[in-house]
Amino acid sequence: MLESIKSLSSHSQQEHCLAAYNYLITSSDSSYKDFALLAADLLFQGKDPSIFDMFRRVGIECALWPTLFPFMLWCESALTSESTNRSSKASFIVKCFSPVIDYSLHFELLQFTFDRWVYKTSTGALQSSWQYYGAVSQHKVLSALDSKPFSIEYWKWQNRYLTDAVQQYGFPTLFITISPYE
Repeated sequence: MLESIKSLSSHSQQEHCLAAYNYLITSSDSSYKDFALLAADLLFQGKDPSIFDMFRRVGIECALWPTLFPFMLWCESALTSESTNRSSKASFIVKCFSPVIDYSLHFELLQFTFDRWVYKTSTGALQSSWQYYGAVSQHKVLSALDSKPFSIEYWKWQNRYLTDAVQQYGFPTLFITISPYE
C-alpha cells in the first residue's frame, strides 16, 4: 500500500493518502490494520486467502472499501443476528440513498453485497437441511435450494409448473413481459 501511495504524482495527494493510511492503521475502530497484517503474513508465507474464509471475517468491508467503511460499526459483516434483523437488500438500499453518494457509485460493493447474500442464503439452507435430514446428500442439497430463485432447481420447478399449466389450460394467448432496464 505504501508503494502505491509513493507512486502518486502529486505531493499533496501523497500526504493526504498517507494521513488516511496512518489513521486506518492506528485506529482501534477499524479492522483495516488486521487485514493489512493478514495480507502481509499470507504473502510472506506464499499463501492465498480463500474467498469463503474472507466472507466469514468480521470487518472485511474496512479492507475492501476503507473510504466507505472506515469504522467496524458501519460494516455489515460486523452485524450479528442478535443485534439486527436487517436484510442485506434493505441495508444496501439504505446505503445507496444515504447522504454518502459513493455507496451508489461502487459496482463492486453491489456485487459484494449480492455475493454475500447468496453465500449466506446457500449456507443457511444447507445448514437447515443438515439439521433436518442429518447427513447431507446431493438430493437433500438440491431440495434445500429448490425454493431459492438463484438455484437451478428453482427454475426447473418453474419450468415444470409452466408445462403443467400449458397441459391443463392450453397455450397462452397473451404474454406480458417486463424489462427491469426500462
